[in-house]
Amino acid sequence: MDRLVDKHNIDTKLTGKLVKFPQSPQIQFDVYAIEVITEGLPRYYTLVNFEDIKEFETIREKLANIWNSNLSTVESGRNFLINPNIMMEAQGKINVVSPQQANPQILLENANKIQQLSMVN
Repeated sequence: MDRLVDKHNIDTKLTGKLVKFPQSPQIQFDVYAIEVITEGLPRYYTLVNFEDIKEFETIREKLANIWNSNLSTVESGRNFLINPNIMMEAQGKINVVSPQQANPQILLENANKIQQLSMVN
């Protein structure tokens, strides 16, 4: 299997199902991600912007609107929720800075770097 650390800081475009890690004692707010299947295994890339808090809020609002408009197809995962009917495309730099990091991240420049591709039925 390919090593995620080798992809750190590489600009990429990935497609996957929309995932939500709901707010909890461990996280301050809902965190959104995409599930990308790599060599048959799922990887969950969280969608973030650490450079501009306002832009990160805009990204989260965009993803929350998409999520909330499609609640009827949400399914439970191990420690997250997933909507297998919503396919998203995200473009940004992969961020993997620590082996202890829960999930790789895609650093999004702005909300335009994440797009809903389709509804899968």
